[in-house]
Amino acid sequence: MACCRALVSLAVVAAIFGLEFQVISQVSQGQDSACRWILGSALMLVAASMSVSGVAVFVALLQGFVSPVGLTLTFWCQITAIFFFLLNGMAARYIHVMNTQAPLGGTLQKC
Repeated sequence: MACCRALVSLAVVAAIFGLEFQVISQVSQGQDSACRWILGSALMLVAASMSVSGVAVFVALLQGFVSPVGLTLTFWCQITAIFFFLLNGMAARYIHVMNTQAPLGGTLQKC
């Protein structure tokens, strides 16, 4: 269980740093901003994978003792956090790809 708690705690720390990098990248422009955005989205994806690992360890350790209805609110909150970490990381990567494919003028036109 200590491994499970450590993975989940490190996932939260990675997610916080990832979000901070994404927020800081909005303040400046240029290559440094893009690097911060990429690093932030990568940290969010790392947080999602660490959260999945922590939940997998939890389920593996207690698979004989719990049922889906008998799981705690903390467990379901962690499942929700995994979804949000993964969604945020994937969305940030997609936004970065959209921005790199934008025309040099900086304005996107409707089709």
